[in-house]
Amino acid sequence: MSVDKLTATKLKKLGEGKHSDGRGLYFFVRGESRLWTLRYTQNGKRNEISLGRYPDVSLAQARERREEARKYYRRGAFPPSYPRPTVP
Repeated sequence: MSVDKLTATKLKKLGEGKHSDGRGLYFFVRGESRLWTLRYTQNGKRNEISLGRYPDVSLAQARERREEARKYYRRGAFPPSYPRPTVP
């Protein structure tokens, strides 16, 4: 499985859709909205959590959050929730 496929330069040029960085980290683009999500499977069920909005959460921060959450679900615990960003 390829990891760290996205770059900061690519993020600015990506069109609408869901773009994988690897290990369950996705960059979701819809209109002007850009959001980091983490897809994981726990107890046979696929789940997805938000890791924050771009550019509030950088690529490096999203990767750190991915690895932190992966540590939780490998132990069978629910990954931590990250605060939902407020819309001005």
